[in-house]
Amino acid sequence: MNIEIQHKTMNKKKLKIMSVAMGATVAGLALTSQFVHAADIGAGCRKKADIFLVPHVDKDALFEDCGASDIANIEGRAGAPGDYEVAIGPDGAQITLTDKLHLDWSLDPNTGEGKIFSWILDWNAVTDTATFTVTDPVDNSIDSMSYTFDGPMDAFNAFGIQAKALDPDPKLIEGTEVSLKIDEVTIQTRPKNPNNGKNITYTKSFSDTELLVSAVSSATEPDFETKFYSLNPNFDIDLTQPDNQRAGRNAQFTSISGTFQIDFDDEDYNPQDLSARSRIGFSLLLFDPPIAVNGETVPEPNSIIGLLTVGALGATSMLKHKRTNRGKID
Repeated sequence: MNIEIQHKTMNKKKLKIMSVAMGATVAGLALTSQFVHAADIGAGCRKKADIFLVPHVDKDALFEDCGASDIANIEGRAGAPGDYEVAIGPDGAQITLTDKLHLDWSLDPNTGEGKIFSWILDWNAVTDTATFTVTDPVDNSIDSMSYTFDGPMDAFNAFGIQAKALDPDPKLIEGTEVSLKIDEVTIQTRPKNPNNGKNITYTKSFSDTELLVSAVSSATEPDFETKFYSLNPNFDIDLTQPDNQRAGRNAQFTSISGTFQIDFDDEDYNPQDLSARSRIGFSLLLFDPPIAVNGETVPEPNSIIGLLTVGALGATSMLKHKRTNRGKID
C-alpha cells in the first residue's frame, strides 16, 4: 500500500517537472519560431533596391508575406441626405468609427461629371495618428478627420486601396462609377548610421493609372477592385551617401495623397440623393508589417509577451505545488 502511494507521488512529481520543462521548451521554441517566422514572412516583402512599393495579390497575401496587422480604415461611400460620406476608424464606416466627413457628391458644374475631390493622409508617427483631409473642387472647402491607433505597433509601412459597386437597384443606378487614386507617397527614414544626424524624407509620384482602383455598378455582378502594397525595406533612395542607402529600412509613410470620385450621368441619378449609402464606395486601408531594422525583421511586441506566458505558467504551477507541500505533515 505504501509502495503504491509512494509510486503515485513520484509520478505526480515527475509530471510537474515535465510540465515545467515542456512549458519552458514550448516558450523557447515558440519565441525562436516567432523570430524565424517573422523573418521568413518579411522575406515576402523584400525586393530589389530599385523597387519602392511591393505589390501583394490581396490582403491575405499581404498578411502572409509581411506579417502585417491592421491600423485603420478610411472608407468613402455615397451616403445619404443628412448622413456622412467618409469615415475613419478601425473598421471604416462601421459602428466603431471615430470621425466622419460630410461631402456633396453633386456633379461638377464646370465639367458635368462627378466631382473629383483631392485628399491627403498625414501620419504622425509620434502619436500614431492619421489625419485625412479632403478638398471640394467646386467651392474649395477643406475638411478633415482623424483617428489615433492605441495599440502597440512598429510603423505604418503598408496600405491597400479598394473600390466597390454593388448591383444596381432603385438607390444605385447602373453605370454609376467610383474611383480612388494615389498620386504621391512620402516616407521618412533615418540613415543606417543614426549618429549621422537627420531623418531623410523621400517623395515618389505615380502616374494616373499606377495606383488607381475603380468599380462600376453593373447588372452582371458586383464590381470590386483592390490593390495592396508594402514599403520595400531594401529600397535605395540613392542619395549618393553610403549611410543613406537602403532607406526603406526603419522607414514609414508620413503622407499619401490623391483623388477620389463618384461619377454618374445625370443629377437625378446622384447616389447620395437616392440614399445609396455603402452600395458604392472606396477604402484606404492602413497596415503595420513588422519593421525591418538593420536587415532583420522585428516581430510585434504583443506576440513575444504571449509566448513567454506559456513558460511562466509551468513555473508558477511548480512553485505553488512546493508551497502547498511545505504546509503538509509527512
